[in-house]
Amino acid sequence: MTGDLEFEFRGEGRHLVEVFLYQPGGDRNRFFILEVEGQAEDKRATYATPQFSLVGWVGKGQKFRIRSAGEKYVVAAVRWTPADTFERVHIPRLVKRGRVLLASPFLPDGTRRLPYFVEQVFTRLHRSSNRDVSREGLLGEMRLVYWRLAEAAQESDFILLSELLAKGLKQMPEDTLFRQMASGACRGQNQPRMAERIPAMFPCEQVNPVPWAVDLPPMPPGAPAWAVAQRMLSARLEKLTTWWVEKRQRENGELGGGWG
Repeated sequence: MTGDLEFEFRGEGRHLVEVFLYQPGGDRNRFFILEVEGQAEDKRATYATPQFSLVGWVGKGQKFRIRSAGEKYVVAAVRWTPADTFERVHIPRLVKRGRVLLASPFLPDGTRRLPYFVEQVFTRLHRSSNRDVSREGLLGEMRLVYWRLAEAAQESDFILLSELLAKGLKQMPEDTLFRQMASGACRGQNQPRMAERIPAMFPCEQVNPVPWAVDLPPMPPGAPAWAVAQRMLSARLEKLTTWWVEKRQRENGELGGGWG
């Protein structure tokens, strides 16, 4: 079908609704949006992978709508899960799955795991009523879009990342991992175009950079300023490369070294 599609939820209580869609090909810079009572709950770009899902919370009598990008698509399934069941049964499994996916983004044969599956997990974690789980989900979504953007620089991902960063700034402005990703995006750390596009859509000046201290012995009296500066830079570079070569990230997801 084409165009928008509207549903009305008639179940009792609060439920997580999941709409599974199939859309072959399409413009990578257009979106499908799930709205509940006129408010956007989820947004997905029409990427080359033909299958994706939209999720959001609905209650009895509420209408939810799929807003399409004008492309042909198929609704493969619509699933709804009571809030209690989602939190009690599904969330623990999704948390474990998400951590496995982040810890091992590649399969044993070296093939990268499909971002589609990673995105599904963290999108659902972000919808949890548990604050810590929701934080983990939002950070997971940010990381996926950040690195996808670093590789492909699609316009739709600039939009998605800026929106996710805005949520992070509102919900956890002092979170170390959020600050690392936000400052990295604002400075174009891994994709030069980020430095052009992200500051135009996100208030980079409101993010506190992550300080990166390097412990060095006291400098001898009279040491030339240029030599002191070079010593500090060498120590910082050594610490950075050691982290990225040997560990890359800590168990809690923070990047080794920080963005400084």
